[in-house]
Amino acid sequence: FATMFPTISEAIDGARVSVGVEFFNRWMTPIGMTLLFLAGAAPLLAWRKTTRERLWNQFMIPLGCAAVTIAVLAVFVPASRALTPIFADSAVIHVFGYTIDLARLPISLINFGLCAFVFGSIGQEYIRGVFVRQRQTGSDPFTSLIGLVLAKRRKYGGYIVHLGVAVLFIGFAGKTYGRMIDRTIDKPLSVETSELTDLHKQLANERAHPTHDQDAMVRDLEQRVRKLEGAHSFDFGDYTFRYDTLIHSSDDHKDAVTAQVSVYRGRELIETVYPAKWDFHKGDGQMTTEVAIKVLAAEDVYVVLTGYDLDTNLANFRVYLNPLILWVWVGFLVMAFGTLVCLIPQAVVDKLQWKPRTRLGRAADVGLMIAIIAGLLAGLASQARADTPAEHVTPGMGMGQAGGGFAAQNRPNNDTAAKAMKELICTCGCARQDIYDCDCKTAADLRLQVMSLMGQTDASGKPLYDLTTEAGRQQAYDAVLAAFSKEYGGQVLATPKSKVSWLFPSLAAIGGLGLLVVVGRRWLSRGDATNKAQAHSGAKPAEDETYADKLDDELSKTD
Repeated sequence: FATMFPTISEAIDGARVSVGVEFFNRWMTPIGMTLLFLAGAAPLLAWRKTTRERLWNQFMIPLGCAAVTIAVLAVFVPASRALTPIFADSAVIHVFGYTIDLARLPISLINFGLCAFVFGSIGQEYIRGVFVRQRQTGSDPFTSLIGLVLAKRRKYGGYIVHLGVAVLFIGFAGKTYGRMIDRTIDKPLSVETSELTDLHKQLANERAHPTHDQDAMVRDLEQRVRKLEGAHSFDFGDYTFRYDTLIHSSDDHKDAVTAQVSVYRGRELIETVYPAKWDFHKGDGQMTTEVAIKVLAAEDVYVVLTGYDLDTNLANFRVYLNPLILWVWVGFLVMAFGTLVCLIPQAVVDKLQWKPRTRLGRAADVGLMIAIIAGLLAGLASQARADTPAEHVTPGMGMGQAGGGFAAQNRPNNDTAAKAMKELICTCGCARQDIYDCDCKTAADLRLQVMSLMGQTDASGKPLYDLTTEAGRQQAYDAVLAAFSKEYGGQVLATPKSKVSWLFPSLAAIGGLGLLVVVGRRWLSRGDATNKAQAHSGAKPAEDETYADKLDDELSKTD
């Protein structure tokens, strides 16, 4: 729908309205949350046998896991309560004197709760399955687990895939906490290497030959070193990025301009990265951006060379801090492992059914299986890597010989300006980036226009918009969007403002939820009717009927 939206909008009201990245993001958030919930809910529903009692018994533990996770994160991790726009920017209602914005929800917090729901759901399925398997075979829990998975590879391999989906969503949640900064540095540290080397030599000499006033001299030298290095570096988050040098190289295929950047955490050098611009000789005249990525356990650090000037060695850098991205790759590996389990041939299972006579022999078989699985996962892990994103921008927009620094120009000086910039699409013809992210000259000029509109004053010099109040900020935001829409047309907005734009998403969401309710009620009614019929006939219910009736028919013939 979102891809076809321009054509649909034109058919409905005659206006062809394009959409930006933010429109897709807002669309996919509720859809993604629904799919994540179903990844945990579907395994809990016995096919056409669900009753109200069983439904409660099945969902009680996973829902408890979700509730505990949400409560703990909300209390101990305040950042998890960050609000994310859903569909529109705001839908404010006033209840008993309180202002509630229905369009902004703590999606990240809900996401973590749903991930815990999936973990609880799948874990519960495995634990109950192992207990049934133990009763049937009398074996130990680990052997029962292996036998359970091998006996029903598609079912329990599919559960592993569901776990992988939940782990992926943990990585997706990191987008909420992602940060970006642009900085322009006039020259690299390499142009002052000789002076810095002399200072370091003097510092080493003072420390090696102490004098009565050594402390004062050492402090002075250390201060001069920090000042010299600080002119070529900037801080962001927990890191310091030092611009060391700019390298221009050429080969038979391309010209390359590469920046050397040292990344420090405190005083520790954690990585030296090399963001670059490549201009291929046989290309279409566009340059590509080669992003330098440092993968860390808590977050990924992306360093981008967005512009440069070879004559002065000026360079502009954009840095992204993307938390939890590692979990996306972990989730991929878990999904791949689940798929692998589903694809294990029956012939392999038959060979593994030979039972060694000794405990040592059984342990060796288990060890061999674990080694095989670990080897396959290691092979997958070695192939998993983040593809280096490339930006294609026409020369003359802050790239290469056209000069650098546009991305760092006219950055927003308040949250309202930043919000407006993220809602406005750059008019330069790029891939519909908003002017907050776009690094071309046009975007820099449009950012200046946004701040000029917000900074307008009346005849007495008083600001038109009071940005210290919520009402003033909303008024300024609406005025900027209205001014841009009037000058550039509706195409400039990343998310359409007409009610028709959100009619189909709303109908789809309401219709989908209604369908689930109708089907669910029919399943519950059918399950209750079956139970009543069994009660009237005097039939004896199955042992542990909350789960055994789902597994006995599958496991009764397995050994």
